[in-house]
Amino acid sequence: MLTLHHPMPLDFKHVSWFQLLLTTGLVFAIILPRFISLGFVYTTDERLWIARGADFIQAFSNFHFADTAIAFQPGVTTAWLAAVTTHFHSLAATQASVAAATSILLLIISYFFVRLFGWQWGMITAYAVAMNPVLIAHSRVIHTDALLALFLLACALSLFYSLDSQLTSSQARRYLIASGILAGLALLTKIFALFAILPLLLILIGKTWQAKRSLKSVAQELGIWIGVAALTVFIVWPALWTHAWGTGMYIWENVTQYSSGRRVGEVSTSWWFYLREIYVRTSIVTTILLPFGILAVVSKWRRQPVFVLLSLLLTSAFYVLLLHTGEDRDVRYLIIFLLTLDIWAVFGLRFIIEFFRGERTHKIVSYTLISAFLLYLGFQTIHLHPYYLAHYNYAYQMPARYKIGWGEGLEQAAMYLAARDPKAEIAVFYASVFEYAWEKYGGVGTVGGSDHLSESTDYLVISRAMFERAPDSIQTELVNRYLSEDSPKPIHTITINGLPYIWIFDVRQQ
Repeated sequence: MLTLHHPMPLDFKHVSWFQLLLTTGLVFAIILPRFISLGFVYTTDERLWIARGADFIQAFSNFHFADTAIAFQPGVTTAWLAAVTTHFHSLAATQASVAAATSILLLIISYFFVRLFGWQWGMITAYAVAMNPVLIAHSRVIHTDALLALFLLACALSLFYSLDSQLTSSQARRYLIASGILAGLALLTKIFALFAILPLLLILIGKTWQAKRSLKSVAQELGIWIGVAALTVFIVWPALWTHAWGTGMYIWENVTQYSSGRRVGEVSTSWWFYLREIYVRTSIVTTILLPFGILAVVSKWRRQPVFVLLSLLLTSAFYVLLLHTGEDRDVRYLIIFLLTLDIWAVFGLRFIIEFFRGERTHKIVSYTLISAFLLYLGFQTIHLHPYYLAHYNYAYQMPARYKIGWGEGLEQAAMYLAARDPKAEIAVFYASVFEYAWEKYGGVGTVGGSDHLSESTDYLVISRAMFERAPDSIQTELVNRYLSEDSPKPIHTITINGLPYIWIFDVRQQ
């Protein structure tokens, strides 16, 4: 079985200033970026999930349990979170439910990092994961992907820790059960979590078999894990209480249909899409440290974390690889893989610091590099707030027409136009996102989609979210018409994270 380092129980009489600083910093890193300025940014799918949450709680309250099958994802965890905040009628409150859930999951994950990697490096790893900009961005919106990534990560870490040979059988069983519960919640969030759970099943079988356990014992461990996951799915999803077969067929039919076709007008399905996005969405500090993380594993500098690192890489890579076989692709599906790269990067930092062990400057080098690493992540977060989806790797030369985000900056466009011409007729992609802010800032004119551009339209708003659409889409046509070199200049441009994001055109002047 796996042998791991067990940190000593925390004795508050002997807590160093560095440990106290790390703990305080981690709490702030988890909570502050997820809760400050909620309700300011409204993304395109949130209206849908708010409506699903309302339908879910209404069906549950009226004992129409079959109607709690509100989506094929199935999105049950997100639906519950949206449902419990429905009566607030507040975007910020509903976003806060997801922020709270992801914060709790990060605290659980932090606990496992400390148990697996020791106090100091466990905390630093947790900090790096919590401060991942893509994760923060999705932790602040009403959707499924941040929850899915964290459920999977917590599930994997709990499973790995349950395999520790230093645990008693009862302790190992508790962590195995916890892993099964988290696996069930991951499946309730997105059925495609199965792509990550399959390699975890193989890891569980392989490690128990390697420990020379009997076939009966291996089957028992596997049965407990699968059984707990299945029981969790059943308990949390009311639709299964009365219509299990019909709900299962609903999921199956929609998954097969969804996997076989691409949504109209979506981003390019080139084979290199995920390879490009992995590089673009990692931070520059992860890019720098990742090769050293690979060296740490290759050199087997520490045997104990190598199993965890390789298992996480296998799990997340298998998940992304199977999603790659479908034609519907999105950056948000990469979150679990990006978090894995961050974990590897932390061990790259550890490898560099260990290289100086024995030198007189070792302590100075350690504190300097760790502090620089943590401070960079902190400043990056402050710089991006509240537009975390605008994050990209600064080592990447961003093309002029690179698609990023779900319409960030449209609230600024609405604020600008509401002050300039509140009775205007606006044509804009992601009209529902714009309309939310338009009404909030006093606009009373008409808002229509970009495909409704007509002679009565006063202003056209083009966003970066319109880039890289299908060649024959109206979005691509408008981008080519209005953002070419000989096109008329916009009356206002909104810049986010150093990139022009929104262009506003007065079409009456053209």
